[in-house]
Order: sequence, then C-alpha cells, then structure tokens
Amino acid sequence: MKCRDLQKVVKTTQDSYSLEYINEKKQEIAEKDSNTLVSEKRRRLRSERLKEAESIFSPTAKERMLGLNDLVDVNYLTRALRASKAVCRVIIRDQNFRERGNASGFKVSPTLLLTNHHVFNDEEAALNSLIEFDFELDNIGNPKSTTRFQLSPDQFFMSNAELDYALVAIDPNPIFGTGELASYGFLQMSNKVGKINRGESATIIQHPSGQPKQIALRENDVLNIEDNQLLYQSDTAPGSSGSPVFNDSWQVVALHTSGIPRTDSDGNWLLKDGSIATAADDDSDVDWIANAGTRASRIVNHVLANVTNNRRREEFRLASLGDTSIVMGGGRLATASPSLGSNVSGTLSSIDRASTRAVVTTEPPKPEDHSHNRTIYVPVTISLSMGDPTGSHPQPILRPTIDTPASIGSLEKMPFHDTNYDTRTGYDPTFLGIEVPMPKRINSRNLSKMANGDHIIPYEHFSIINNKRRKMALLTASNVDASFAKKRPEPNRTYTRAALGEMGPNDREVWFTDPRIPIEDQLSDQFYRRDRRAFDKGHIVRRDDVNWGDSYAEVQKANGDTFHITNCSPQVLGFNRSNRSGIWGKLENSILRQARAERYCLFSGPLLLAEDPLFRGINNGQPIAVQIPRAYWKIVVAQTETGELQTFSFLLTQNLERVAFEFDVEEEFVPFRISVDELEKRTINIVFPRVLKDSDQFASLPDGLEILNISDDTNI
Repeated sequence: MKCRDLQKVVKTTQDSYSLEYINEKKQEIAEKDSNTLVSEKRRRLRSERLKEAESIFSPTAKERMLGLNDLVDVNYLTRALRASKAVCRVIIRDQNFRERGNASGFKVSPTLLLTNHHVFNDEEAALNSLIEFDFELDNIGNPKSTTRFQLSPDQFFMSNAELDYALVAIDPNPIFGTGELASYGFLQMSNKVGKINRGESATIIQHPSGQPKQIALRENDVLNIEDNQLLYQSDTAPGSSGSPVFNDSWQVVALHTSGIPRTDSDGNWLLKDGSIATAADDDSDVDWIANAGTRASRIVNHVLANVTNNRRREEFRLASLGDTSIVMGGGRLATASPSLGSNVSGTLSSIDRASTRAVVTTEPPKPEDHSHNRTIYVPVTISLSMGDPTGSHPQPILRPTIDTPASIGSLEKMPFHDTNYDTRTGYDPTFLGIEVPMPKRINSRNLSKMANGDHIIPYEHFSIINNKRRKMALLTASNVDASFAKKRPEPNRTYTRAALGEMGPNDREVWFTDPRIPIEDQLSDQFYRRDRRAFDKGHIVRRDDVNWGDSYAEVQKANGDTFHITNCSPQVLGFNRSNRSGIWGKLENSILRQARAERYCLFSGPLLLAEDPLFRGINNGQPIAVQIPRAYWKIVVAQTETGELQTFSFLLTQNLERVAFEFDVEEEFVPFRISVDELEKRTINIVFPRVLKDSDQFASLPDGLEILNISDDTNI
C-alpha cells in the first residue's frame, strides 16, 4: 500500500508501542532462552497446538518449538505451497475504478476474504476493488495465468478499526481468468490460543507493493504477545497489509496490520535508503523497526460474538474449527460440505445486513476455551505439478491422489471463432460521436490485401492493417466499451476466457491465420511455440478491450477474433504480461480500468524499423528470419465529461523496468509520453488524423518527446 493510506493505523501502533518498549523486548529475546521467555502454561498450550497441527507428529517440530533445533522438515515447503494458494493480491480502486494501490488478503472460508480495516474501511471500498489469485511465478520463472474476482459486501461485510480487520464475501463468478474460487481453498483461523510463543519464527506470505506473491520465510522473530496483537521484527522482510502470519506448522497466528517506522528527529518516516518517505511511497520501502499483527484468536472471537443468525457466520465458524466437511487451503485437506456448498451466498435479511455491514466498535471478547474440542486429521499424499506455463488451474484434491501434469491429456485447440467474416464491420470512426478516422498509410506497397483490394481487415469492434513483409500488424484500431451492461449483456452466462473460447480445462490455445489475406503474409502459431521461449503471444488488440456487445454471441465473436495471428506480435514475457510487471500489460490494464466510466478509441502497433534485430525460428515447418520490434506505441482517444476530445500517446520499449502507471500519468510514467507529431515521425509509414493532433495532451513536450531509450540489448 501507499504510505498515505497507512498514516492513521501506523500512528495508532506508534502510540501503543514506544521505541523504548520495542528495544526492551528485542533485548529480552536476545538475552534469554525459550524457558525463561515463555511460561509453563504457554509451553503446554503450544505443545497442544503443535499436536493438532501435525498430521503425524514430528520430533523435529517439537525440538524447534523448545529452541533445541532450528531445522524444519522438508514437507514444510510443500505445505507452504498449499497454504499460499489461498493468499491473493487486493487491487484497491476508487469510485472511478482507478487503481489506488495494492494489499494482500486471504480466504478464511469457502466464500469469505480477510484483509485489513485500513484496506477496506467501508463497503464501498470493497465493492470498487478486486482480488487476484495466482499472481505468482511458476517453477521455471514464468507468470501463471491469474483469475480475478469481485467482492460482494452487500452479501456480507464486517470491519473493525481496533482489530484492523475487514471480512467480506467474495462473488464466486470470476470476471477474468479461468480459476474456480473453490480451487484456492482457504486458511483456518482458529480461536485457540498458544499457536506461537515469544522467540519463535513467523512466516508471512504476501504481495509486497502489489508484486507477484512472495514469502518471508521464517524471517520474523516474535517479540511479544500483546492482548490483541503479536509484535514481531524482520531486518529484511516486513509484511504487506492484509497478509497472513504463520507459525512453523502453517497455522495462521495473526493478520499483518502495520508496523513502527524508523523516524528522523522531526518524526518523519524514513525509507530503507535513509531518505524521508512521501505519501506516494510504498510501505515495503519503509524502514520498519517492528511489525504488528492482530492475533487470529481475537478476530475469530470478535466475529462470532458480533454476528448472529447468519449463514456466513456458520460458514466462518465451521472453518475456524477445522471442520473436515470443508475444503481447506492450508495445512488441512478434506471434502466439500454438502450443507454449505455453493449456496452459502444466499441473501441476508435486512437485520443481518445492518449488523454485519456496520463498523463494529465493541470491545473484543476474551478468548474462549476450546480445549475440549478434538479434530482428527487423516494424512494424505500429494503430488505437485508445476508445469504448463499456460497456467491451467488444478482441481481441488478431495482424496489421497497422485496428480499428473496438466499437459498430459491436453488438447491443442483453436478458441471458438465465427468463420462467417461477412458479418464483420471493424473499427467505427464515429464511435465517440466525433469523427476519429483511421490513420493513413504513406506507402501501401508492403501491406496485405484482401480479395476486394482493401488493406483494412475488419474484425468485431476492431480493424488491423497487416505488414506482409514483416508478417505482423502495422497498426490496429479498436472501439472500447467497458460498461458492465456491454461486458456482460446476459448476466447468467459465463464470460471467462475459457468459456468464451469453448476451451476445456486442459486445452491449449492455438492461434489461427486469417483466410482473407495470403497465408505467406502471416506468421503461424508454430513460430511462437518453437521460439525457444523467447517471446509471448502479445495481443496487439486486447481481448478485454473489445469483448463487449449487446449479446453473448457478439462478445464471443469479438473474443474469438482476437486470436487471429494477425493480432499477434512477438513481445518478451516481461514486457507483455501485467502479472509479470510488464509495462505494455500494465498500460493496457490502466486504460481498461478507466474505461469503466468512459468509452475509448485505441490505436496501437509495433514500431517497425529497418534496424530491428533478426530472430531465426520456424514458421509453417520452414526456417524463417523475422525482425523483432523493439518498441510498441499506443494512442488513447477519449472524451471528457463536457465532450471535449483528448488524445494520449505512448511509446514503450520492450526492456523497460516495472512502472506503476495511472492513466492520469503519474510522475514515474512521464518518461514514456510522446507527442502525436513525434510518434508520426518515428513510425515512418503512418499519418495520424488531424483530430488526434489537435487534441494531443502531450503536444507541448520539448521536441515532442521527454525521454526515450530504445536500446539494442533486447535479449532475443
């Protein structure tokens, strides 16, 4: 999260724990052994929790608890992987759906998400935001395919400022991706005390600064156990807001909330490099001297004490008890509950809504004694399958089994597409109510022609002009309408990538050539499959941009059209995908976020230059040398609320560092702005219409360009 969003909660933490108190606890940890740090009662409770956590009791775990051994069993790592599935990235958005920051969160029951109160302090904050699962790298370093869900605070929402937690229902229907909510399991939040003691190590799974999922593995030493919080420290790996904090048995012991920053003599927060933190800095860059997390037992007791007669409460209660009728995402595994199932999202009564939507301010209750409860866990054998970089999601394991890799038994298949091309009208220049024509071409000698002699190839909601010599698009033009009514015209239908493409769970997408232009003018899907993993299939026209319409059939037709190979261009992985901090993908995400409130026209394409480097690959079974673009351009044309036209143009290189971009052009994205006139000079063979130049928001830049560095060291 940004520092501006943490000021209140950090001040509360600072007021609770002085620097002297923190240093005193650190000194005690350094000087005393576990026998003097922890009371006999706490050691007994810790031993009980350890036995409950371990399906087969491990002597190593007991020795570690007693401070006699710092080793962990190797299954610690496989259990970590399982626990991590329930952790997601929270994408915090304002009322205009613009991204304000990121945090972490995790599932604590089949349909409930837990994060911080300072992340979601009210229902509107949760309603505007999204959660994203599988935002992480696979075992060979490629990003997995992610799945995003919306939240349903109207179904259940509970938030408490003192304990700094927010519990909110998840809409089980994904708005992006193919993952199923149930496949991510959830983490048990137990109200039993004694899960961790002073001096032990804690682990945090998190999305620091919105980055791919990371783990601070046993990097936090527990300094003290307060009434409602754990205090812990780490020299290298502070937590991210909303992250689960685990003990060595992968039981959740706390919800990470905030920390105590190092300050200068004037009380200013300091960053790790010693400079003063600003409101726009990320919390992961702050020099935290200690961290605080709300104890899991306190959160569970508070929820159960303040919510009554509610199906979500019962779902949460069963999950907190480790009920074996519920699929678990962490250290436990069981079968799905027929009593809860998918019907837990039933509408609450108005009384229930009133009690659960309000911010609860009552005093957190004392922990309940559940020492009489006993849960028996059956050990299982699992096999981890890390392959298939397409990111197919495995189904939840419901019994002892050995999984085969997702690629085994998979089918290479073209996504559904309408082959009756007579219905395509392509880009509409009057889409905004103001004429925004296609850019002109100076020289058409190298452009592909259809049978009617036209260079402009129409698709559903977009058009492409193809360069036959380079075998890729010269430019594309798209109409974007991201209103909910147009994105989901038939609400009872499924709009995931797999559903629209009529793809099975293990099917692998095969892109296809366009029969309206010569096949020799196009690269083939084979080129991208046999490229030594150098490139990604970069959608020039993004699926999410043009997947809209008045019917499901229209949305499905647009989706299929984006898989024509004419819409594909070789982009390095770190440039194309937003879930790998790719700048092109992040720019696309930013544009689409703001299209929630406006309609846009988009023009984009590669910068095709004579000096572009050659890549030697295979195309249609034959060797081929293809020049790879080193930069891509994009122009966004939109209207203000008063109807005024505005144009924003960008030129991005393929080897850029990660940049967090907002469409209103934050300071760190400034170097990539370019005037339309300057972009026209660099594209060489394209003339942009006068209406774009007249509405150019970057026309006053010195020399038309602020900073641009097209380097020659792209690794191809």
